[in-house]
Amino acid sequence: MQKFVLSEEFSKINHNIKDEEMNPNAYIRNLLSKHIYRSFTLTLTDYLEFILRVFMGIFLLLLLYIVFIFGPISIAIGALAVETICFLEVINIYLNTTKLQSKWFFKSLAAYFYLVINYFLFVSLIIDKSACIDKVCYMLFDYYSPYHINISFITYLIGFICFIINIPIDNTVDYLLFFSCLHTIFIVISIPAHLAIVNLLYGRLWILIPLLLTNINDILAYTFGKLFGKTPLIKISPKKTWEGFIGGAVFTVILAHFIAKFIAKYDLENSFFCPETELNEKCISVQDELVVAALKDQYYMHVIVMSLLASFIAPFGGIFASAFKRACRVKNFSNIVPGHGGLLDRYDCQIVMIVCVNVYIRTFVRDDAAEFAYLSRKHVNFWT
Repeated sequence: MQKFVLSEEFSKINHNIKDEEMNPNAYIRNLLSKHIYRSFTLTLTDYLEFILRVFMGIFLLLLLYIVFIFGPISIAIGALAVETICFLEVINIYLNTTKLQSKWFFKSLAAYFYLVINYFLFVSLIIDKSACIDKVCYMLFDYYSPYHINISFITYLIGFICFIINIPIDNTVDYLLFFSCLHTIFIVISIPAHLAIVNLLYGRLWILIPLLLTNINDILAYTFGKLFGKTPLIKISPKKTWEGFIGGAVFTVILAHFIAKFIAKYDLENSFFCPETELNEKCISVQDELVVAALKDQYYMHVIVMSLLASFIAPFGGIFASAFKRACRVKNFSNIVPGHGGLLDRYDCQIVMIVCVNVYIRTFVRDDAAEFAYLSRKHVNFWT
């Protein structure tokens, strides 16, 4: 007698069961009612999760807009704050999922190297792009800059030697894995945060548009995946589907055109186009106007390229983050952002996007006019 399982509530049902032993109509009604109730409950849960995710996404976009209002300095501070939180999330997950002893030592070591790496990256940027308005400031940075690399190297070497000295004989592999993971985090998180500031120096446009498009693509891909998703995109991240990936990409490219028109219409002072070569000035020079004119000439093409990067390249940053979480056997990096998890869960795609935009700027956007504007500002005669 052949038997099969219909559901958790119904054990093995006989195909040859007699009509008088069970009413088929009653059985079908009971079966459908249970499955419809389950589908309704699941749909309601997904619906509430979707509402919370979209609401927090919009809230983060509004927070981003507020940061942009206060100018490039606030943007730079915001980038450093996001980097710090993401770094702490990854380090805490790694230490909590490993069997390392003396976690205070590893946390102290991670904090030390984090300060050293950021000192090297951001101080290098400040020295190169410093807005010195008097000769004292100019002389200070002119005297300090030749020794910056030496100081960075010596401080890093001190941390490296301290790490080597504390490696135990019976746990060498775990210590070396932590050291490798720590430097991987610097490559994946700290360097993109530095490149975000570099992108800002070419104009706020290169920060605002990528952030908007990446967030929009994430929301749209999530929406299309929930509504129509059936075909898995990649094994390492089973919730991502081809339907969500393609649907999010198509509508991101469409919306990018309207976003570009909106910014071009209401940015009358060219505040988003002007190169922020000194992090505190607006377009006030003839060279800046030349840069803005050259940028606006191909503005829509740049936005379309960034929308394609946000749609087809940036999502793989999220897949990489999913692989890390799967390796550490956690669902989210933290619970700091309701509906999303950790801050890195929200900005994982931005990591790849920032790097792609920086390479795009250096390859196709930066022209002689921009270089001339930068050099003309950098070598201003501060003695007058």
